[in-house]
Amino acid sequence: MNATEQAIALCETVKDNFGDLIAGLNDIQCDALPSHLMEYLKDNPGTTAMELALLLVTFLPGVIATPALLALGFGPLGPMADQRLGWLAATVQSIVGTPLPFRVLQSAAIGGWALAVVNWVIQGAIVVSGGVMEMLTWRGGNKTEV
Repeated sequence: MNATEQAIALCETVKDNFGDLIAGLNDIQCDALPSHLMEYLKDNPGTTAMELALLLVTFLPGVIATPALLALGFGPLGPMADQRLGWLAATVQSIVGTPLPFRVLQSAAIGGWALAVVNWVIQGAIVVSGGVMEMLTWRGGNKTEV
């Protein structure tokens, strides 16, 4: 499989996985992408993968927030002591009550007011990491490999 076929396959994979989430994505003709874009995809596979991942998380921060909150033991119905790290949330609550960080994480887990705060924090971190990645790529070429 040559680089052009790989780029087309990547485009088709993205369409298959995310076409229902992003309006107009299914309408893109992958074999009709401009040649300069195909060259960029071929020459910078690692950077392209990181850019797509950062873009996905920027627009869908719940991809990161929901599993992270569940892993920390914050479920939609309250602290979940039966999760791997859920004992931590239950222990913190039983020892010190509910300090502000605990309340924020729990509110985010149940879809309350703090969900927007957690999403903004994730999006901000993604923007910063994307900027750092682009700066490093600009300074040292495409050293990110898949």
